[in-house]
Amino acid sequence: MSTNSKHGPLSRLPLKYHRMGMLFYGRKFGGWFSQPLNLRDFPLDRQTLNIHIIAVGLLESEVALTPLVMEHGRGSGIAKQFSLPDFGVVSWKAEPQSYIPYEGQVGVAGFLMEIDVQRRASYYFWKIIFPLCLIVIISWIPRWIDPTQIGTNIGVATTSFLTLVAYLFAVAYLLPRVSYVTRLDLFILLSTVMVFISLLQTAVTTKLITRNTALTKRIDWWSRIVYPVMLLAVLGISFGL
Repeated sequence: MSTNSKHGPLSRLPLKYHRMGMLFYGRKFGGWFSQPLNLRDFPLDRQTLNIHIIAVGLLESEVALTPLVMEHGRGSGIAKQFSLPDFGVVSWKAEPQSYIPYEGQVGVAGFLMEIDVQRRASYYFWKIIFPLCLIVIISWIPRWIDPTQIGTNIGVATTSFLTLVAYLFAVAYLLPRVSYVTRLDLFILLSTVMVFISLLQTAVTTKLITRNTALTKRIDWWSRIVYPVMLLAVLGISFGL
């Protein structure tokens, strides 16, 4: 195919001739794509990414866009090395679908690819969830220390709360900035409340120890059971475990 045109030799165009008599014209396009996401289940969210290609100015009655199917099972699809940061591909599908700019208008010929992706939550577990659980557990230490050790108990309770605040500032950049509460936001909020309750209990038992030592020790004993149950409940409420 050496015929010339005003654009130069056709041989320079990305044309491929198939032995079945079909002529293929290929083009590669690149660009930035954006997709609205619902992050309420973050970091356990699952998203569907849409790529809608349309034939501008051509109606469905004039042209039909269909998935390419060739010999040996090759055809339209995504590359094996296709990947997204923080996400794994669960499934995908490609099918003809018209594009209607405004309600009541005739649809433009189009082709839609949907890619179903699942966020890899292990990074957020080890980076945020697990360390926060350790800080919450540290705040329970005064429940195992003799309540008469007022200085030690107050020091541990205060340190655990300050550690929590400092850690939240350090990992704030990992959290999505959205106007609603995500699963991880809920876990952080409830964890902060638990640490504050432990700090408040330490202050109360410090005042109570001078009046009723037996009652103070009984409260601490029950707290050793209640606090772990509360943490499990927080994990269940936040992440549906």
